[in-house]
Amino acid sequence: MAHWLAGCEAEELSIYFERRERPDPLEWSPWVLNSGYTVRREFPNHPLVGVGGVVIHHRRVLLIRRGAEPLKGQWSLPGGLLELGEELEDGVRRELKEETGLEVEPLAMLTVFDRIMRGGPDGQRVRYHYVIVDYVCRRKRGRLAPASDVLDARWVRRKDLPLYQLTDKATAVILQAFEFFERRKRVP
Repeated sequence: MAHWLAGCEAEELSIYFERRERPDPLEWSPWVLNSGYTVRREFPNHPLVGVGGVVIHHRRVLLIRRGAEPLKGQWSLPGGLLELGEELEDGVRRELKEETGLEVEPLAMLTVFDRIMRGGPDGQRVRYHYVIVDYVCRRKRGRLAPASDVLDARWVRRKDLPLYQLTDKATAVILQAFEFFERRKRVP
């Protein structure tokens, strides 16, 4: 079946999937994943590309408290999944606008890393796998207004970061962003 799907036109795929409640993940081809069907975040069939923005403003970094898994209830950097056909910097702008209400300007890519979290009955199955591209950003305009999938958003001083129990990676990326501005001799 997967071989047949790989050679389908859009109309054939729509007809095929309209007759089924839920497509079998084993039949999904890269084309099907690019056809507007929802990609599973939990227990995915392949890594998902995410983008994040480290926004420094008045010597404070923007943190959000996540309202959904992974890391539900924890403080982190704003960001989310890249959409099909979207360039990385455009994805950062969109995600930060959606999650925080702020318009930002990505200045430089800071890091690319994997976030792999395991789960399932035996604890060994890949529950989440993201390849995350984080950018250092400058706030352009807007008022901080957390979205529905964000429990809270705050501007946090560097010295107060330990109070937010961030992951080691998030802390390291934030420190990289502060260093970025210090090298430029100007911290916003």
